[in-house]
Amino acid sequence: MTTPCEQLLEARFGRDVGSDRWWRRVAIEGCPIVQAIGGDLARVSFLWRDPEGDATASRIRCVYIDICSVTDHHSNESASLERIAGTDVWHWSFEVEAEWRGSYCFIPLDDDHLLGAQGVGRETTPKEWWRSALKFAQTDPLNPNLGHVGLRGQPLSAAHLPQAPFQTAWRDVDRKNRAAADQSRLHLMEWNSARLRNSRRVWIYRTGATPKGGKLPLVVLLDGQYWAEAMPVFSALDHATQADLLPPSVYVLIDSLNADMRSRELACDEAFLEAVQQELLPIVAGLAPYGHDPSKTVIAGQSFGGLAALFAGLRSPECFGCVLSQSGSFWWPGGYVGEEVRPHVPDTRGHARDVVADLIESSKSGVSRLRVFLEAGSFEKVIRVASDRVHRTLIDAGHDAHYRVYSGGHDPLCWRGGLIDGLSLLLADHRAAPAGVKASRSDASRLAITNARE
Repeated sequence: MTTPCEQLLEARFGRDVGSDRWWRRVAIEGCPIVQAIGGDLARVSFLWRDPEGDATASRIRCVYIDICSVTDHHSNESASLERIAGTDVWHWSFEVEAEWRGSYCFIPLDDDHLLGAQGVGRETTPKEWWRSALKFAQTDPLNPNLGHVGLRGQPLSAAHLPQAPFQTAWRDVDRKNRAAADQSRLHLMEWNSARLRNSRRVWIYRTGATPKGGKLPLVVLLDGQYWAEAMPVFSALDHATQADLLPPSVYVLIDSLNADMRSRELACDEAFLEAVQQELLPIVAGLAPYGHDPSKTVIAGQSFGGLAALFAGLRSPECFGCVLSQSGSFWWPGGYVGEEVRPHVPDTRGHARDVVADLIESSKSGVSRLRVFLEAGSFEKVIRVASDRVHRTLIDAGHDAHYRVYSGGHDPLCWRGGLIDGLSLLLADHRAAPAGVKASRSDASRLAITNARE
């Protein structure tokens, strides 16, 4: 008996499954294969061709698939493709919302690789095993989109379902036609911080033309090394600026150095925030003059960077009046995590007070009101729950907070679109609106969604 996926493959590409002609038909369409199944759902099928042939000739014993926030790294039963008997075809499928977007890779392993990933002679946790297996990861050669690099440095392919929100500013990247950053507008500097006692790279990029007699908005982007190198954002910023989705601005991308430093400095660290404000930004002002209007100053980040961005806005609203937080790690240190998901996050309640919760509460009596763009993925079980609660408390405290949930996971492929949408919302010049007319929260939220789909 054939599976629904195998039936689809035969109906779509012919009964000669695994033949060279069959694979050529697959390559023309490209992978993954998407089939609408009604009710705003789709079946997504992934294919991998065994370069060594069928099971009688190949040493490959299993082909794992890693889909960001979909496959479970904590399980002893990692998701793996199945071979169609007598062929070189491996396949796997799942059902998902028709607007889903996500990153994935294949991990083919033979017996030697399986032993190497498992660790000979010692017990390994599922998480340890998965990290060791990632060194064998590879992109999907049948995927026509440009591959990218994951947060752990693994090669990834991009899956965009037909109803996924458009990421217009990234279109040239997806078409493998990405223009290099304009070096005349890009400055790479080494920031030697006396306060932090460390050194790191900082990228400063200017988009568009500086208006006469005016200074540009400022955007500080955390985890800058990722957005400068792994998922270069410069051409997307230029595209969005030329399309009038974003105003000409100064962008400052700050390297987070390494995982240990990142988890320390981006976890609501006063010293890091003060160093950025008192040491780095004066240097930036001398290299790329920007306005000091907090309503035109954005701090943006993802994951721990999203937590740090909201902390910076709440702690220093006179500097950062706008916050863009994507998949923020608001589970840290536990105040916004419900008991139903607490077993899935580190228990840090005994090690740190909930700084963000305290700051939101104390901001109720303040005069500064932040503009905040929050988003989280529908597959981020813990972060989604925490983000829901953070949004509600920000609204209750009087902040102008906008929130959306996208169909996806803890994934830069999703964040890259939200980054442009959030900046477009936060940097929109509402003073240009007709007299007596204000953009309501619902209007502004619709604007962000519209920008994503146009």
